Amino acid sequence: MTEVLFSIEEGNSRFNSLREDLEHISDHILADRLKSLEQHELIHKSCIPGNPPRTEYTLTNKGEELSEILGGLCDFAESKMKF
Repeated sequence: MTEVLFSIEEGNSRFNSLREDLEHISDHILADRLKSLEQHELIHKSCIPGNPPRTEYTLTNKGEELSEILGGLCDFAESKMKF
């Protein structure tokens, strides 16, 4: 889930751009994670009419807060690990 949040934060707002960025995650798993993040109000799904219609995902305020916390935690862990 963290990877999906970070990818949306980086500007990947459409399913196909998320799929390209997260190529190791299957379409089914990505769709499930997006649905779960939306249910937990961490992302907002916008349906944009047109031909063809588009769906875009953005972080909610709650999602932005969580992404910032998780990013800090990742930075901390990387600073403490020896590679």
